[in-house]
Amino acid sequence: YIESHFFKIEKELKSYIIVEDEIVRLISAEINQELEKVQVLCQNLNFDSAGVIISRATLTLSSLQYSVAVLSATAHEREYIKKAKSLLIEAQSRWKKETSELTSCDPDTGHSILHKCCVSGNFHRIEKIIRLKPDINHQDNFGMSALHHAAAHGHDDCIKLLIHHHAIVDLQDIDGCTALVLAIKAGHSSSVRILVQCGAAKLISDKNGFCAVHHCVLNDRSDLIEEILWGEISPDSKEQCSKVAKLLEHRDFRGFTPLMLAIIHGSLSAGVALLSCGADPRDKDTEGFNSLHLAAKFGAVDMIPLLHSYLKETDCPGGMLGSSALMTACDYGK
Repeated sequence: YIESHFFKIEKELKSYIIVEDEIVRLISAEINQELEKVQVLCQNLNFDSAGVIISRATLTLSSLQYSVAVLSATAHEREYIKKAKSLLIEAQSRWKKETSELTSCDPDTGHSILHKCCVSGNFHRIEKIIRLKPDINHQDNFGMSALHHAAAHGHDDCIKLLIHHHAIVDLQDIDGCTALVLAIKAGHSSSVRILVQCGAAKLISDKNGFCAVHHCVLNDRSDLIEEILWGEISPDSKEQCSKVAKLLEHRDFRGFTPLMLAIIHGSLSAGVALLSCGADPRDKDTEGFNSLHLAAKFGAVDMIPLLHSYLKETDCPGGMLGSSALMTACDYGK
């Protein structure tokens, strides 16, 4: 009976040699051991094992209470049980409070603890929170998920961890921005690379119709333009070349391609990167202007020689009146 009764305790904790004349001493030792564990637990909850320790200690305490009653334990041993029970209640209460806080959100911002940890890049804390199985794709009041925050702050390890635990890569915030776009805006090249490798979509449009390549232009990140496009280019793959063409031809809600946007914003480095990747300077905007006309219209002087080198016909008509680039420059006082 004694061996059978202690079998579960023996298995859950460490192995003990049960000898009949040592039963009472072992009961005290077992309780004391659990007491020490719970004391440590109360002082500093360890999220890797706290839940397991509490569950195990509760079962052990229940078994020991029964055993002590059967074996007529001393007052000293009963006091151990009383303390252990009190500490277990405290530990359970703190554990419940901690786990509740980890899954709660700030009513003003909608930020969860997971969001805040992704902002600061607290990798180990994020690991522990994920073990509690929170809604990893929860969006705050601005539509941002934990992955958005990790990408915006360039925390690469956190990005990988979140995606490994099934974070949605292409979730959009209230502005229509994905995690990839936020990484581009912040200029985090390595984060962009990771998200691209994890299959982040590049053609998703935000509320202005901008795709990932547009955002590279707007933020003057020509190095990221190449990062996104060269990852798609393969001379032996028509499908890959088709994907690149779609990115280069993608238009925002005003009808501008990334190259057109580079010209309007006077971003020479972005223009060079886009043209070298195959952007077509002959494409026209909604008013019928090609890239050279736009350079003339917006006074992008540095872009004109570059565009000339890619255009066979530099006097082609554009706009509603069929004006040349020179005439367009004159019309707009450039």
